[in-house]
Amino acid sequence: MIPSIKHPQRLLLSIFLCFFLIQCSDSSKPEIAVPAEQGEQTGKTAPGRILDEIPPHIQEVENLTIFPGDSAPLYSIELIPEQTFGETGEPYFVKISGSVVDDQERVIIWSVDSNYEQILYVYNADGSYHDQLGRRGRGPGEYETMVGLQAKAGKVFVLDYSSQRLNEYSTEDYSFHRSILIETWKIDENRIWVAVPVGTDSDTYEWWILQESGELLAKLKLPRDQPIYDIKDGHLYSKGTNEETGDEFVVKYRIELYKGN
Repeated sequence: MIPSIKHPQRLLLSIFLCFFLIQCSDSSKPEIAVPAEQGEQTGKTAPGRILDEIPPHIQEVENLTIFPGDSAPLYSIELIPEQTFGETGEPYFVKISGSVVDDQERVIIWSVDSNYEQILYVYNADGSYHDQLGRRGRGPGEYETMVGLQAKAGKVFVLDYSSQRLNEYSTEDYSFHRSILIETWKIDENRIWVAVPVGTDSDTYEWWILQESGELLAKLKLPRDQPIYDIKDGHLYSKGTNEETGDEFVVKYRIELYKGN
């Protein structure tokens, strides 16, 4: 069974409960969970436990909905490629660590070059290059080792580990606004997306899309190496890879929900 929470602030508990079912290994080779009793008999260390039932103290949590693993969603889901960002032309991308979409519908790409230097580039909604956001360094508005990127309410936030500061930029002209000490901040979403490893296949995730009410809308399977960068206005932004060169770019998908399997 897979539990989910009806309120976004309980998302962490929802994700925690998923680990009662499936243990996800960092190894490139999938591992099969061994029951504790079998581990004692064979001498093997069980990498994870799969419970037949949710523990009573978990079931007593308020506003908790429990989904069987074979729950039927209301819709089937399909991702339809609409636009790419950085697939061709300059700047040239080697690796992409993340991407967000701001209130101007521009896509901000977190790029890492061959020297492991991190730079932020801004693309227009039509896929054309717009500008660079900030620059490398330790001065005002600069960054060296980014560990977080978000866009919210006309601002772009860059979390820089090197300076232990949060840089804030304006989406009007992408100018630097201020720098503050690292704070805890969250971006709320109308829907909850929970990633669950599929069986013992550590290379695939099944995303469960839930309403705030706890209703299961759809399930979406994606490779583990295809991260979801952002979801905004009915679109999903993820990573694309050129099959011939291995170069990475960002793909904008339109999310289509439709009845049926």
